[in-house]
Amino acid sequence: MSLEPAVALLQRVDLFSGLDAVRLEVVAFTCERREYAPGETLFETGEEADCAWLILEGEAVMLAAQDKGLPRALRLDTGDLIGETALFNRERRRTCVRAVTQLETLRIGRDMFQRLLGEFPEMASLLQRVWRTDWKMPGRSFGHWNYGSHKAERKKRSKGGERNE
Repeated sequence: MSLEPAVALLQRVDLFSGLDAVRLEVVAFTCERREYAPGETLFETGEEADCAWLILEGEAVMLAAQDKGLPRALRLDTGDLIGETALFNRERRRTCVRAVTQLETLRIGRDMFQRLLGEFPEMASLLQRVWRTDWKMPGRSFGHWNYGSHKAERKKRSKGGERNE
């Protein structure tokens, strides 16, 4: 299967948009492709967050409880990045994501992602700038890639693209 569609979608995601095509191909190649049938679950609320997913094709729904316990749903489409904070933080999922249609994803594991950052310092430098800018984290450093104690909330975006979990 060609890497071109995955690379094209990765380029549209803020977290990866500044990387050159070669680095994006490495990311796409090292990630795991997974398919889900309609109704299948990518993850449940409370599970350990150890990866992010890029939707390559299809639709999903993110389900969460609001303050009064009423369910809240967010539609996810091709090109959406789900759960990107898991690439930097050790935490539990706060939402549940299910496939609505046949869904093809790219699973980006935290361990693999952090290995790439260690092997490509320029990638780490770029992502640190994105982290500080998009997630309003002035002064935070990636340190030695140990994010267990850090919790971050992404600001809400009015445009499409990334989704916080």
